[in-house]
Amino acid sequence: MNGLASLPSWSLPDAYLPDIIILCVLGALLALYLALQSTFKVRLEQSGIAQVLQELLRNPDDIRQGRSLTPRRRMRQAGLESRRVIWWWVFQLMLPVLLGLLVLRVTGTGLGGLAGLLMGILLPHLWLGQRRRERQTRIAAALGHLLAVSLAYQRHGLSLAASLREAARQALPPAHPLAFELELFSAELEGGLSLKEAASRISRRTGSRELHQFAMLLVAGNRMGNPLHDVLEAFAAQLARQQSERQRKAMQQRSVKALFPMLLVGGPLFFVLVIFPASLRVQEVLILMRELW
Repeated sequence: MNGLASLPSWSLPDAYLPDIIILCVLGALLALYLALQSTFKVRLEQSGIAQVLQELLRNPDDIRQGRSLTPRRRMRQAGLESRRVIWWWVFQLMLPVLLGLLVLRVTGTGLGGLAGLLMGILLPHLWLGQRRRERQTRIAAALGHLLAVSLAYQRHGLSLAASLREAARQALPPAHPLAFELELFSAELEGGLSLKEAASRISRRTGSRELHQFAMLLVAGNRMGNPLHDVLEAFAAQLARQQSERQRKAMQQRSVKALFPMLLVGGPLFFVLVIFPASLRVQEVLILMRELW
């Protein structure tokens, strides 16, 4: 015992404690990021249709109407596995706390910690909203072409469900969100679901305005007794016009965006090469006139 007592004692200096806390926070953030990355890489498009149908039957929250978007429904519309919503809640709860502690340590002020906390609250929602918009944009861009291919299959005698499935398989890559949604839509129709219910489900699952119009047109055409082929043909023509209009606006926006860096670079060059030499000449003329007078 006396020998152990004679050993030098070691204690952690208090000055190193905040740095160790920062390292622990960074390690927790890294572990959380790796867990979320492995979780969110599992997209709906990579799952089997049968698996997704079973999930919808077990948990109909994805397709049930509500007054607001739940995290599960937002994840579903973003193309993520809604069964992994527990990871989303962990992400939402841990990120604000960890980011607030990290910013508080770096800045040393309570205001900085509060800003980090608010940033940690907003970032997950901004990220998920961006993914939803990107998926809905991809669906809107491909719907017109897919309906045109589906109409060609319907002219050869295929049903609505079969034509949409074949068009999704032939006209789109397997991982495309619209191909997945229409595969699921066709499976629901062939599984005995009514056209109204299947159309309403695909509209709520995706949140896409174009697919909502598609669903409403199918329901209205079926209710009024109009041939679905004629309804889809008119809608495909409307989507083609909207797509060309979007492309025209995108070209105009790209032109405006390209003009800004040109002005940013060309403005100073114009001043140096044109305005500045001219101002020197004007100054020389004024000096000469002053000497003459």
